[in-house]
Amino acid sequence: MTDTNFVSLPGVLTCAVGGVIRAFAWSFNREASQVASARRIENLADLQKEGSKASELVTVTGIAWSSHPLKCELSDRKAILAESWIDRHILRTVDTKSWVRNHEKSTERIRSSRRDTPWCLVDSSGSACLPVLNAWTAKYLPWEYTEIHTPEDRGLAQKALDMLSGMRAVGRTETEAVIPVNAQLTAVGELVSTSRPGAVSSGSIRSQKGHVVALQAPQRGGPFILTDHSLPQLLETLNSRTHMAKFIANCFIGVGAAIITYRAIQAALQLRRKRKERRRAQEISQKRRLAEQQRRMSVQSHRRGQLASAAQATGVDGAREEGLCVVCIDSRADSVFLCGHMCVCELCATGLSACPICRRRSRPIRVFAT
Repeated sequence: MTDTNFVSLPGVLTCAVGGVIRAFAWSFNREASQVASARRIENLADLQKEGSKASELVTVTGIAWSSHPLKCELSDRKAILAESWIDRHILRTVDTKSWVRNHEKSTERIRSSRRDTPWCLVDSSGSACLPVLNAWTAKYLPWEYTEIHTPEDRGLAQKALDMLSGMRAVGRTETEAVIPVNAQLTAVGELVSTSRPGAVSSGSIRSQKGHVVALQAPQRGGPFILTDHSLPQLLETLNSRTHMAKFIANCFIGVGAAIITYRAIQAALQLRRKRKERRRAQEISQKRRLAEQQRRMSVQSHRRGQLASAAQATGVDGAREEGLCVVCIDSRADSVFLCGHMCVCELCATGLSACPICRRRSRPIRVFAT
């Protein structure tokens, strides 16, 4: 980067990061606006009475229910969605006395699985049921975690193998994340008419064509949310996230603009200083040339006076006697005209088109002495 480069790469990159975060803030704000403008259904029974429109974005509050719930593996609860995995923790040895955790191979995922079952949202009375499709794609799923750590059973033979291999299995951790039945949920999604067998249950809301009305992710893009927060809490969370993203983006953009401005001012000052130095150098050079010209003119004037005095005393042309240029009377005459007069130097001959002695028009020719 040169000193006069007005563009600051760190400032541009900082502003670019701020722009990316600003785009995320715009996305968060759009999501919050869509949730706020969605149709609010206070009671599922009202939706069954009023009817529904396909592809309509709604917010629904209800209780998670399933006719065939999942049985949790690590607890005696029942769930509508379940995800479980088993991690194996491994240590490596540094010497024969101490064991330390190997951060690259400290955890090994042994098994991972997902399970779901057809489920729906019901109101408090249980008279209306709204099936939810493809719940795995929803945001902010309210998982409840259960974790069990099981130490590794190590016998004498296993200890010997550990010492030989340099690695020891400490134990395994089983983790299960579930959304339990009877959880109070707030759902934001798109209403759709479906005839899927898993969506049909007693109390299902039906459309005018007799199909079951279900809730799913919007097909044309939009928020699909399942959370245990109430709608005001959800909107507050989305708005606070939007404001935080905007604040961070403004900070990045402000810092980037300050860096760019500082760099531009610094480059402008450096350019101004260089121009002043260049102008000062030109002035000094011009003064030196003028002084040199004045010195040469003074020397020429002095020599002319000497030649004139010598000519008056001897009656001979001193300039011709010494072979000097009759124009500048300073340099040796080395150019001859076609008339035969060699009376000017090469520098003065370039501006002459006639002999300065006989006034005959001719071009000068350079003469080289041997």
